[in-house]
Amino acid sequence: MNWITNKMLCSYLAIVLIRTTAVVRGCDPYPPCGIVAKGLKFTDTPGIVHVVLGKYADCGEEMDFQTASNELDASSIEIDTETGAIRTQSDVPWAAVSTSVSDDGLGALPTVDQSGYSIRFGTTPASIIVTGRKFQRKKLVINLPGLVAPDDPNDIVSFYSDTLQRLFFLYEKQQDGSLFRAVPTSIASCSISDGSCVTTDTTLDLCVNTGALRFRGVRVYDDLRLVGLPGCSSCGGYAYYSFNRRTLVRSVEMLNNVFSITG
Repeated sequence: MNWITNKMLCSYLAIVLIRTTAVVRGCDPYPPCGIVAKGLKFTDTPGIVHVVLGKYADCGEEMDFQTASNELDASSIEIDTETGAIRTQSDVPWAAVSTSVSDDGLGALPTVDQSGYSIRFGTTPASIIVTGRKFQRKKLVINLPGLVAPDDPNDIVSFYSDTLQRLFFLYEKQQDGSLFRAVPTSIASCSISDGSCVTTDTTLDLCVNTGALRFRGVRVYDDLRLVGLPGCSSCGGYAYYSFNRRTLVRSVEMLNNVFSITG
């Protein structure tokens, strides 16, 4: 089981990235090749999961499609979703102990209820008002500096963390006097007690399907400090990001599509 080494991690991550973008035709994947993430183990430490990997024949044009699905070996890695740390078998003992195995990936984990609040525009261009039973019908006035307001306030991407007692907003920000709209560029983390916010710009590649957002919503895994946002891929699914009290920290690429919930 020593075929997963620190040197191979970069190759593994590259393979995951390629497999989620380049080896899909009409959303029907090719047979597995190279190193493939195929399962998830939960642990006794919040924010840490173990990913089961399978080793298959090398990817390439000369793949034998009749035998490509034959698994050659299996191993696991440990992923800290908050720090991005990845540990292999050579790093044992790991930081956490597996407690259960999920054949349904992240679908087996509880998520934070995102219902019970609504957003409307405030009286100033950069403000929104949040109300609803989730926050004891409190009226929260939230300021989002530089907000380029969409036509519908519900197109402002938001999610709630019950553990942190904070609302997060992902929004498009006016830059250099331009109203060009692309993807969210700012993230506001706001207290539900008084509406005060910490706002940070982000360089993360965020592309949220607001149409899918209305039907499938956001998935927040507080125990993992992980949020799943409906991605822009034509194949559906979620894009996963770790978060802390202030902002989204990083994209957790190895979970995208591999464990994505499409329903």
